[in-house]
Amino acid sequence: RYYHVILVDNRGSGQSGTLHADASIEQMADDLVALCQILGLAPAHFVGSSMGGAIVQQLAYQYPHYVKSLVLANSSAYFDRAVTLFNQAFMALVHQYELIPDALITLWLSWVYSGHYLSHHGTLQRLLNTLREQIDVTTLNNLNYQLKALRSFDARDYLSHIKAPCLVTGSDQDRLCMAHETRALADSISSAHYVFFEHCGHLPHIEHTQQFVKHVSAFVTHIDNTKI
Repeated sequence: RYYHVILVDNRGSGQSGTLHADASIEQMADDLVALCQILGLAPAHFVGSSMGGAIVQQLAYQYPHYVKSLVLANSSAYFDRAVTLFNQAFMALVHQYELIPDALITLWLSWVYSGHYLSHHGTLQRLLNTLREQIDVTTLNNLNYQLKALRSFDARDYLSHIKAPCLVTGSDQDRLCMAHETRALADSISSAHYVFFEHCGHLPHIEHTQQFVKHVSAFVTHIDNTKI
């Protein structure tokens, strides 16, 4: 109602072009800057979930004058070795099949969503149907390159230099960016406020949409109302 929301398909996702093997988080932050320049948006509020949070961290450090505030939704300053090993192993299994078995898709969903959310009637089947329609060779290759970009991402050395107002979220059932990692991310940014979701997996904007929007809206509205 009060804000103009722009949803960005980063490289290799949605309607953006195919990702290359040498893609990096830094490159994706550069893409955001280019988009802001074209649309004349700077400074703006940025919301990044998971890998999007990594991109926004890089953006806030490298291009601080473009960032009015940042929301890092279930992201991390770096991505744990166990998580990257799981992702690598999962992608290796997936590439062995021309048609991915539902069991593998379900395995992935069990890492992304909470058991509470997946137990809702019809939710698991709906997600399975959606992913079956979306997954193809190009999508898998792009995802593989995105995960490769994440493996080389590490913002721990520069987080203390981020001065823009920041909201960090975490969840009790997030297996990809665990609670202690999201908390550590918030603690490393002096301006950060931390919000924790219970009975929630990796995507609070999906599992707890109303609460998530309420927190983000209150955060950016407060910033806009207090800025001189």
